[in-house]
Amino acid sequence: MKPFVVIVAFMVMAVVGVFASSAKKYQKWLIMAFGLAMAKWPSMSLMLFSAEWYRGSTRGMEVSLPYLLAFAVMVALMLKHRAGKLFIDAGSVFFFLYWFLSLPSLMNCETAYVGEKFTLDAMGHSIPDLNNPEPGLLYAWFEIWKVPMMFLVYRSVRGYCYNFDDYEAPLVGMGIVAILNCLEVLKQHFIIHVAQAKGIFAHQNSMAMWTMLMACVFFAAYLNLNKSRMRKFYVVAFISATVACLRTYSRGAMMCMPMAFGLISLVSFVRNFNFRLVTRLMPLLVVALLGACLALPKMIERFNTASSNSGRMRVVFAEAAQRMIKEHPLAGIGLNNWGIKINPPYEYSQHREEFRFVPGFKDGIVETIYLLVWAECGTPCFLALLGLFFWHLYTAFKLTGRLRGRKEFFLAVGIMGGLFALFTQSILEWVLKQSINFCQMSMCFGIIAALNARYGGKKRRRGLPAAKPRPETPALPQVAPDETTLRH
Repeated sequence: MKPFVVIVAFMVMAVVGVFASSAKKYQKWLIMAFGLAMAKWPSMSLMLFSAEWYRGSTRGMEVSLPYLLAFAVMVALMLKHRAGKLFIDAGSVFFFLYWFLSLPSLMNCETAYVGEKFTLDAMGHSIPDLNNPEPGLLYAWFEIWKVPMMFLVYRSVRGYCYNFDDYEAPLVGMGIVAILNCLEVLKQHFIIHVAQAKGIFAHQNSMAMWTMLMACVFFAAYLNLNKSRMRKFYVVAFISATVACLRTYSRGAMMCMPMAFGLISLVSFVRNFNFRLVTRLMPLLVVALLGACLALPKMIERFNTASSNSGRMRVVFAEAAQRMIKEHPLAGIGLNNWGIKINPPYEYSQHREEFRFVPGFKDGIVETIYLLVWAECGTPCFLALLGLFFWHLYTAFKLTGRLRGRKEFFLAVGIMGGLFALFTQSILEWVLKQSINFCQMSMCFGIIAALNARYGGKKRRRGLPAAKPRPETPALPQVAPDETTLRH
């Protein structure tokens, strides 16, 4: 039944795409809906295959509303011959390489994994039920499906932004989500009294990473935008995203977001200096200082009361990842198979007696996306992931010079700072692999790729505006024609 529902959903979105091709505003609504669909990701996703109990980075084959919206936008672009080639830029190539180079890991996937279906032994301890095997290739398929869907999101955002020179639509959707999420965080803080708020997200770490990237983009808008009808909205979204991010008390976010704000401020002063930067930054520094003083005791408590076992487990998993890489340097242990190979009978993790785990206990995931991808998929795929990340980061930094003096400058510097924070926090957490965070990053990648296609190169398409504003030439005085001129 579920496959039939998925087929019908894509057919319906194909019809929506045909209708949307008739006008820009319909495609704009679809792009805005990307962000809105993130507000309740699990409830707006259909799990074609599900393994919610699996301790892996991806736990099902999701068909989510953002994927369907992206498909509709691509249909609309293709009908108007605006979709472009498949490998239209280096970002598209790195996306493909990251996916393609993960496929060799399939030969090392476990083919008959005993899943988390337990029975009880004579002592009452949980032990694996050997009569219910689960194939490791199924878990690999979850990732094989997810990455092309993210590529679809990336290309649809890139195609829309490039062809219509409109970068507000995706930000409006995500800004609304940031505001709604902040309201939910305040409710959880003041009414429900949740220790670590998670807002409308499934987990607080996911919310911390999502809001951190948005806070950086809207912070850049606050600093650099002058006359814009959207500036007030961006300011509200910036405050909302920042408050929600800090309220998670995520140690990674508390370290990375201030560094990103500092980087955005520095690049803005160097490459887009205006006296208004000083007037806007100084009040913000005062507020930030007061807020830090008020929140400092709680932040110190968060670091001091962190479980020592948590820190030790991070080290143990990192050591286990190194063993996996050493044994399978080229193809890895198997895509999305970490949750299998970290547990017995495999011996990559040699700590189970140290923590006195009971039989049947299932270990977690190494807390860094880099070691996770390297261990699961091998060195070539890991290098492709680095290429995907740092091509967009470098391109955003390059665009901060080319877009100097233009309204779009805030997008380049904001996404640059946000990606810097994202990739730095990913050294400490694997959260970026979660669908909602990967989807948000893919949208930002699409915006950067569109800006680069329009303003990044020396050659530009006829009819597109130049990257830098040119000085206006004074108009010549108009003289009324005399009778002789009219006669000729």
